[in-house]
Amino acid sequence: MISRIGFFVIALLMLPAGAFASVVNIEFTAQITSTSGDGMGYQIGDLVSGTFVVDTAKADGKVLDTATSAWNYYGLDSSGVLQSSFAGAPLSLTDYVSVENANPQDSLTLAKVLSVQGSLLDSLHAQFRFGNLDWITNLSLDNINLSFNNAADLAGSSGSFARFDMNLWNVTDSAIFSFESVKIVSSAVPEPMPLLLLAIGLLALGLRRRI
Repeated sequence: MISRIGFFVIALLMLPAGAFASVVNIEFTAQITSTSGDGMGYQIGDLVSGTFVVDTAKADGKVLDTATSAWNYYGLDSSGVLQSSFAGAPLSLTDYVSVENANPQDSLTLAKVLSVQGSLLDSLHAQFRFGNLDWITNLSLDNINLSFNNAADLAGSSGSFARFDMNLWNVTDSAIFSFESVKIVSSAVPEPMPLLLLAIGLLALGLRRRI
């Protein structure tokens, strides 16, 4: 018979080595550099700051482009694949995360739905690209720990707020910003399947106690 401790040890052994996904946390400050239409309420020179959280493990799907080493993740905004301090209530619309691991042009591009009023969709876009720096090394986006606060390093990165008219299929208002500081850090979190295996092992342990 297997002891209670044996059940627990078996559960631990079932956890695959390195069974962790990465959650990427992005903090930024920026300045509005140009506007169109009503400027989404912004004026040139306004300061903007916020956060993004990227968790590709929560994506509803992905498209793999092996020719360019680019991965495009998508998911309902309620899925949690992309979160932002600017986001409102879940709208059941699609957010996108594009990861391009194509040294020397690694980039991370984000598109977040903010709100919808009638045919008008407000969104937040950001692209992070740091010259020839090889800062994306794999699909899981792990081992990222970057911090920039000078124009030379941030020259290739930009962002915007945009209002899109879904009837006319064009952008009616926008506010483009340049980054003044960016901090990108990925942290490892257990993947759901290993946690499930551990839970099964703990359940077995509990049932064993009843025998």
